Amino acid sequence: MKNLILTSILAYSAAFAQGYWAEPVKLPPVINDTVEIDTLWHRYYAHISPDGKEMYYTLNNSPYDDDIYVARWKGGNEWDSVTRLSVNMNDVRRELSPSITADHSKLFWTAWDRPGGYGGYDVWFAEWDSVAGDWGEPQNAGPNVNTPGYEFTCFISADGKTLYASSLWDADGEDIFKHSWQDSCWGPREKVFETYYVGGDQWSPWVTADGSWLYISQWGADIHGERSIWRSHWEGSFFSKPEWLGEPVCIPGAYQWNEGPSLTADGSRLYFDSNRPDSIEQEAFLWYSEYVDADEEKQADEQFDLKVSRLATRKAEISYTLPSYSRVFCGVFDSVGNLVRILTSEVQDEGTHTTVWDGLDDRGRQVASGTYFLQLTVGSHKTSKKTVYLR
Repeated sequence: MKNLILTSILAYSAAFAQGYWAEPVKLPPVINDTVEIDTLWHRYYAHISPDGKEMYYTLNNSPYDDDIYVARWKGGNEWDSVTRLSVNMNDVRRELSPSITADHSKLFWTAWDRPGGYGGYDVWFAEWDSVAGDWGEPQNAGPNVNTPGYEFTCFISADGKTLYASSLWDADGEDIFKHSWQDSCWGPREKVFETYYVGGDQWSPWVTADGSWLYISQWGADIHGERSIWRSHWEGSFFSKPEWLGEPVCIPGAYQWNEGPSLTADGSRLYFDSNRPDSIEQEAFLWYSEYVDADEEKQADEQFDLKVSRLATRKAEISYTLPSYSRVFCGVFDSVGNLVRILTSEVQDEGTHTTVWDGLDDRGRQVASGTYFLQLTVGSHKTSKKTVYLR
């Protein structure tokens, strides 16, 4: 019988020296499982509203094909009040890539073959009707935005003055452009990159609230995953050459989809869709990853002196030190962010504390071999250790 092997590895990304994205967590069943009917189709193109209280996303849901839904945030990883939006057409045409302004006055999205359009996929928008308490009649974004080709995804800035859209028409593949609002219409397309990616597609743009970063989806080689998330920094006239966001958000390999980035206004949480191994039958579900400040985590690690040591076969002792009377949570998570075992969840006195993980989950079942994370949360501070369990 093999032993429990534990290592203390900081998941640090050299590309983003100030911090890193944590292991992704799957959004709850109210979003990822049943909505109106029992379905195993894709959930994708998530858009978190600027105030962080609403999640707009596309559900590939028969009999309506692709439709836009909204869920309301309750706190943590809890959501409810999932609603299908009235702007959807009641047929098999597709409604994708929702995006909303900060004041909730306008909703943008893309639609396939909607009457009154210019091409295959067009960008559309609707204005909020406060009297009716619903979205008004859909309107086309106009010929400066839409072409006879495909405008497949879009993003509206929080102030509603800049519209980004991916276009497959007269460019080399699907490329991202932006449009500025000019009194009564959207202006002509403007390049966001000085040099565009040759040989593949770029789509689902997302610009951070301060305009400093552009997150996109991009086709890539197997070393990056077939569809993966990249980001670029604003350099004064254009965004820089995109950099791969990397693991653990993106998974290398053929047929790996990790796309549709959407960030909270403070940049602390990244939502995206993925067909990572925990997904059923490789359908795409919605996930999120939290940004961890490396300096803050290092300080927390040093402050609480979190240690893991092997006691005996399949058992590990976790120790930590509290500087004062504190609310403490210590738990074991699997590699896709699911909680496996709660070890401690209580208020504790200052001093050194220990707890033991025996390799079992909360239902008393022995866990499978694999990677696990021991997470310690003290108040608002969090630190973790990566563990590998071999049966």
